[in-house]
Amino acid sequence: MSEEELIDTYRPGKKESIEDVIMKLREERPSRLRFCATTGLSMEQIAALNEAIPKSITELRLSNCQHSFVVCALEKLKSTPIKKLYLFDIKINAQIMKIIGELLELNQGLIEVNVKDNSVESEGISLIANGIRHHSTLERLDLSNSLADRMGKDILLDAMQQNSSIQALNLSGKVLESSTSNKALGVMLRQNGTLKELDLCQNSLQNDEVIEMADTLRLNNKSLSTLRLANTGLGHHAAIAIGQMLAKNTTLTLLDVGGNQFGYLGAIAIVEGIRCLQHLDLRSTRLGITGSKAICKMLRTNHTLRSLNLSRNNFGDEGAVNVVDGLIFNTELRSLSLSMCSITRTGAIYLGRKLHAMSGIKQLFLFQNSIDKDGFNALLQGLKDNVSLVDLGIEKRYLSSSDELSLYLKLNRIGRCVLREPDLPDGLWPYIFSRGQTPDMINYFLRQKPNICYS
Repeated sequence: MSEEELIDTYRPGKKESIEDVIMKLREERPSRLRFCATTGLSMEQIAALNEAIPKSITELRLSNCQHSFVVCALEKLKSTPIKKLYLFDIKINAQIMKIIGELLELNQGLIEVNVKDNSVESEGISLIANGIRHHSTLERLDLSNSLADRMGKDILLDAMQQNSSIQALNLSGKVLESSTSNKALGVMLRQNGTLKELDLCQNSLQNDEVIEMADTLRLNNKSLSTLRLANTGLGHHAAIAIGQMLAKNTTLTLLDVGGNQFGYLGAIAIVEGIRCLQHLDLRSTRLGITGSKAICKMLRTNHTLRSLNLSRNNFGDEGAVNVVDGLIFNTELRSLSLSMCSITRTGAIYLGRKLHAMSGIKQLFLFQNSIDKDGFNALLQGLKDNVSLVDLGIEKRYLSSSDELSLYLKLNRIGRCVLREPDLPDGLWPYIFSRGQTPDMINYFLRQKPNICYS
């Protein structure tokens, strides 16, 4: 059962009557609670519903609820052990932001606040910033798709300079579109030594601002491990600065710069700078053939990268061949996406021929390429001698032998790699067989190791 399913959800006035919801709340007293579409309630109903919310509540999610109910619920949270607060599609006004700010100051048990997809102006940001400055337990703050004007950005980043608890800050979705100081983000990262994850995707960042951020991460900041800058309009000068940062920084493990059209110059700088990075997203960055050659060179010697997204780069079969030539020397990369890279049957056939030499790759995505059935069959033949791949992403129209493909992927999942071990203990085989899901899978192992029956 997922975490979402463990949350008690109520829709007063929609699927259930107010009276039924109040009765269930009093009887069940859930600690994690979600209200959806709670609208059109009278003040008496709001008061009764709010009173029924357990005082022991630790997580509250409000989605598409009327303001008066949200205000009452938030006021109550000031004296509860609430740890997580989510407000979705509320159209937050200054009154609600004021209460959230007060809640942050009064309730030091909060660890996560999420107000994404709401309209928040500088006045609201200012009110919540007061709480951010002094809060000691808040770890995650999500303001994604919540518009902040020019003043709001500076207020928020100033508060983050003084905060010593927030580890994840999500400002994606044009939150910082109106930029004032090019150094604002860099200054914040220089002063804040707690933040580990920063998401700025889809903001219109200036290159000078990103260069300043990169310099800070290169010289001063030793805490940030995740940086997302997808679709922020970065040019090759900013990408070069990021590459120089990666060559010195030892804490950043995930970098997403997808959707920035900085071309092969920027891509080469980033790829050549990799030292400790584990996850890199270069989708839709106009890598070109030259960029794919840099990828090849990096993969031959890199021992840290675990996932690489090169999708939506139109480098065709030649680019795919370059990447594959690097991958056969790499045993550490686990996930690679070459989706929408204009790869044809030629590239697929080459990839299939080299699959046997790829001992580390587990996930390979080739969606929306012009790979015909001959290309797929080449991949399938290569998969027969590859014991690491567990997920091959490809269109169903190519799967003329989908059962055979599924068999080999499942065999890899349960441990087909043991067939290459010369001195495998006999006692391990019953465990391996117990993981076999079909007779075909067990028969495969018996055909490969017939002596198992006599050991």
